Amino acid sequence: EEVTLSTITYVDTTLYPKKIMSPLIIYLIEYFKHLDGNRIFVFDECWNFLKNNANYISECFRTFRKYGASAIAISQGLDDFLTTDLGKVIAHNTYYKFLFYQNSEGLGVLDQFDREKMEGLKTKRGEYSSFYLKTEDLRKTLRFYPTAIEYELFTSHKEDLINFKDVTDEKIIKISEKFEWREKLTDWMENPSSWWIPGEL
Repeated sequence: EEVTLSTITYVDTTLYPKKIMSPLIIYLIEYFKHLDGNRIFVFDECWNFLKNNANYISECFRTFRKYGASAIAISQGLDDFLTTDLGKVIAHNTYYKFLFYQNSEGLGVLDQFDREKMEGLKTKRGEYSSFYLKTEDLRKTLRFYPTAIEYELFTSHKEDLINFKDVTDEKIIKISEKFEWREKLTDWMENPSSWWIPGEL
C-alpha cells in the first residue's frame, strides 16, 4: 500500500486511552526516527505519561541528532523540567531555551542575571510577547511579533479564545465546503463584524 505523508504529523493524545499512552509514544518516536530528511519532534504538555518511559525518552533526546532530527519540549513552567529525572535530562540536552515570564524564585538553573531578565519581560496583548533566550553562548531578551493569523492561533487570552471558538463553532463549519480554512480565518480577522450578520453565507 502506498501512503502519502504530510509534512506535519499531529497527534492529539487526549483522544487515546491512558493505558496505551506508553506504547503510543514509543511508536510515534520510532516512526519519527525512520522518516527521511531533517525533522523536528515536538512534545507539548506531555509529562504525565512520558514519565512512565523516562529512560527511553531520555535516550531519544540524547541521540536524535544521530538521525538528523531534533526535539522541542514545551511546558507551562521551567520547574516541570527540574522536578523529574526526565525533565532534567531534557533541560541538560537542550541547547536553546526560550523562557516566557514566570516566577523564577527557587529555580537553581537560573543565576541572578537570568532572574533579572525574566522579571523584566513584558507582553502587550495583540502586539508582542517578550521572552528570554538562553544558550551556552547567548543570553538575551527578545520579542515575538505575531502576524494576525498567528495571534488568533496562539493566543491564550480568555476573551480571544471565546470569540474564536464562537466563530469556528457557529460560522466556519457552515461554509467549510466553500472556502479553505486559512482564507476563512483571514477573512474573519480582517472583517470580524461581517461574521455576525444573521443569515447563511
